[in-house]
Amino acid sequence: MSGQFFASTAGSMRLVFASAARGYQSPDPEAFTIEELRDHWELACSREPALIPASAAEFNDFRRSVLNEKVVHP
Repeated sequence: MSGQFFASTAGSMRLVFASAARGYQSPDPEAFTIEELRDHWELACSREPALIPASAAEFNDFRRSVLNEKVVHP
């Protein structure tokens, strides 16, 4: 009912959760290409820094902050 995911094995119970890493943010999202991703693959796969969001709103705030740092606004 909570939407949380648990792993239960061999007499144990633990919370399983996703985290969102900073990754790579294109300075121009509308012109983002697979070649740009290739050129920044190591950064895209980096696990640090990361956030363990407690809600979709917290994740969206995180991704918006990364976007706003990198994107050049006209």
